[in-house]
Amino acid sequence: MGVKMTETAKIQNLTGKGRFRRFFDSPFFGSAIYTLPDKKWTIVNDTFCDMMGYDRDELADLTWVDLTHPEDVAANIRLFETAMAEQGSDTYSMEKRFIRKDGSILFAVIFAMCVRRSDGTPHYNILLVQDISARKTAEAEAVKLNRELEARVEQRTRELAESEARIQAIVDNVVDGIITITADGVVQSVNPAAEMIFGDRADDLVGAGLHELLAAPDNGDDGRGVVEAILADRPADADGRAQELTGLRRSGEAFPLELALSEVRTDHDRFFVGIIRDITQRKQAEEEINKARRAAEEASEAKSAFLANMSHEIRTPLNAMIGLTQLTLTTALSDKQQDYLSNISGASKTLLALVDDILDFSKVEAGQLEIEALPFRLDEVMSTTEAMMRVRLAEKPIDLSFDVAPDVPLDLIGDPLRLGQVLSNLTTNALKFTSKGRVDVRVALAESDDEDVRLRVTVADTGIGIDAEARAKLFRPFTQADISTTRKFGGTGLGLAISQNLVQLMGGSIGVDSAPGSGSTFWFTAQFGRAQKAAARRDRELSLPPSVRILVVDDNDINRQVAREMLIAEGVRVDLAENGVQAVDKVMDGGVDAVLMDLQMPEMDGYEATRRIRAEDRFKDLPIVAMTAHALAAERDKCLAVGMDEHLTKPIDPARVISVLAGLVSARESAAPPPCADPVTARRGAAMNRPAQKGAQVMAALPDAIAGFDLSAARAMVRNNDALLCRLLGDFHAKYMDYGKTIADALQAGDVETAERTAHSLKGVSGNIHAERVYRAAAALNDALRTEPDGGQVPAMVDDLSDALKEVEGALGQVLNAAEGS
Repeated sequence: MGVKMTETAKIQNLTGKGRFRRFFDSPFFGSAIYTLPDKKWTIVNDTFCDMMGYDRDELADLTWVDLTHPEDVAANIRLFETAMAEQGSDTYSMEKRFIRKDGSILFAVIFAMCVRRSDGTPHYNILLVQDISARKTAEAEAVKLNRELEARVEQRTRELAESEARIQAIVDNVVDGIITITADGVVQSVNPAAEMIFGDRADDLVGAGLHELLAAPDNGDDGRGVVEAILADRPADADGRAQELTGLRRSGEAFPLELALSEVRTDHDRFFVGIIRDITQRKQAEEEINKARRAAEEASEAKSAFLANMSHEIRTPLNAMIGLTQLTLTTALSDKQQDYLSNISGASKTLLALVDDILDFSKVEAGQLEIEALPFRLDEVMSTTEAMMRVRLAEKPIDLSFDVAPDVPLDLIGDPLRLGQVLSNLTTNALKFTSKGRVDVRVALAESDDEDVRLRVTVADTGIGIDAEARAKLFRPFTQADISTTRKFGGTGLGLAISQNLVQLMGGSIGVDSAPGSGSTFWFTAQFGRAQKAAARRDRELSLPPSVRILVVDDNDINRQVAREMLIAEGVRVDLAENGVQAVDKVMDGGVDAVLMDLQMPEMDGYEATRRIRAEDRFKDLPIVAMTAHALAAERDKCLAVGMDEHLTKPIDPARVISVLAGLVSARESAAPPPCADPVTARRGAAMNRPAQKGAQVMAALPDAIAGFDLSAARAMVRNNDALLCRLLGDFHAKYMDYGKTIADALQAGDVETAERTAHSLKGVSGNIHAERVYRAAAALNDALRTEPDGGQVPAMVDDLSDALKEVEGALGQVLNAAEGS
């Protein structure tokens, strides 16, 4: 051991000085010296220890063979022996693997130099070790990736070959023709289906111009122009879009085809791929479908015409029967005569209701029933329905109740007329099939948010009940529980089908819970908008100052009268204008505090009149309120866009009109004091505001009911001024009964604009005086003429309107004649 330490000390003495030591201790590579021939590690630097995972004491007991991978020992010895054997060569290098202390492999490059003794024998080896594990890992990964890439390329090559084979098989077997065409329109290739379509061989088709495969157009061109138009300057979205052309078979037969072209561009070429489909059978099928459709439309039109004609033929004598019966009932009669005539009157009204049901259902089938979006009070709809039902209740021992839950909002937006129709249908059925007991109508809140509410309405009775089989078909048209129901209770079986359609249009559903002998509960849900509570409060609270002067602009004299009397009843001054020109002139004269402006008028409409008024700075704040029969949101937006302040729909709601005007006038007065009217204006205003004369007493004694009118609503509209209502009804009878013929004549002459304007005017007037059936018919026709004037439903709508006018004409004529004779 002493000798060994002396030898080590000698080596350390030789290698531990100056620049060699600094190089030996470099952190960039491992440095080590082992003695020869015992191969023991003598001196190592820190980097070598870190590489191998041993400390110096541990390495002192090991040889380089202990650290070398067994598979690399022999190669290492051969290199060393070779270096020693060569004269003057004491160095060698190699890549080898070391075994670290933890057993892991270290890939390294070693640089070895043998130091000899003075006698030439090997003394020790100086070893530099560079870690190349990262490089080896990268090389191994590269080899692996290269092998994977080669495998993928090979796999992809196989897949491409298989795909090409599949594509070719598809092309050869697909039923559509596939062709390729050069940019000049020359056929390059065809598939077997294309050969079959054109009745020609591929050898004959390839090389032909595409125009040769198409029938020549009628303009004398040989088809080249058609092909050039197809191929040249195609927009980006034209690829794959099929177009119908006429093909030409080898036999000379022309046939319809579809050609869908897609452009293909490569670095050096541009060509087209075309899909060709023979559509001969499809065209034949389409023609058959069109024939069937035309036949169905003709049948539907015939049915509509039949219903309209039958309605007219039935209504005319019915109106006479009802009117004359009502008149006769006012005369001196015996009890038996009174009973007979009362029965005749009731049966006539029932028959009239059946006719109305049939016509309503024909509208359901034609998709002509529409739902309006109007502000209304739920409690008013309930009260009106209850009043009508109590008349039907007669002497039956039935407790009838109507109730709205406390949390249900009353100010809503929707269609009060159609809601009332569903309520009436369900309640009428409940009363019809209940001989004694109760009928309870309840409205509850199902869902709500800040903008909408969903209501659940139930109509519960203690009547005969309905079994499961009958319930399953209850909402089908022309269906009742059983045939005996029709014989005993009457009806068409359409009421529930119509109600179901109306409920669906109101965004809800309808159903029934029942059992024989246990009564029935019909229920439905419906969606409504919330009316603004503030607006509802204003409707009840705001009023117009008596000094205010309102200009009413409307080309319809009845509408002007209604608005005039309504405003005079509020104590304000009223001026009238028949068109936009007069309106502009009267506003420019000064003294007008607000304007109620109709929209559709001759000479100048309400839109243009508003524009001209707003063009004057002094009238930029003048309240202008649209008053129209159109309830569409687009119409409201258009009114606001031209400068109107608000948009109100006819029929006129007096409370709403007063509220809106009061709010606008109040806001304007608070902003700036109103100017004083000039003497001429004041005199004219005083003349216009004289109350209606009582010379209309000829019809002041109105009956309780007039066919075609909702008299209770009409009376409410004029604040129970029967004299005014009589005059309005008389004017309506005198001036508007031929409007159906006017519309029909205009449509016959192709003048849709006149027809639409006439229907619009009639819609507004009939709505204001609550001629309900005329209003509904005129509104439906007006909408159809605005949106689809050429639609097949228009003639039937004109007939429906004419029927409604004839009904009103007959009813008003009888009342007028009776009044004049009294």
